[in-house]
Amino acid sequence: MSVALEAGEHADAAKIATTVDVDALPTLTCKSPYYREYGRALARLPKRRDDAVVMLRQAERISPARRGDRLVSEGHSYDGEGPRRRHA
Repeated sequence: MSVALEAGEHADAAKIATTVDVDALPTLTCKSPYYREYGRALARLPKRRDDAVVMLRQAERISPARRGDRLVSEGHSYDGEGPRRRHA
């Protein structure tokens, strides 16, 4: 799936993603990239934006994005001392 996605074959990547048994992936560390890559593929396909958002949000729920040592989520960053606004 990743190879097809990086080659620009978004429809092929999305098709491959449908053949993956996500429940068979052993850890959340394996599942998050699956949802992220599937979401990236769907985002490039016509009329699949909503599906892409669902996949990308699932990846974010499993493994929130980090910047340095701070957790970044929904416009805020957290460093263990409480929420702080992300600077634009």
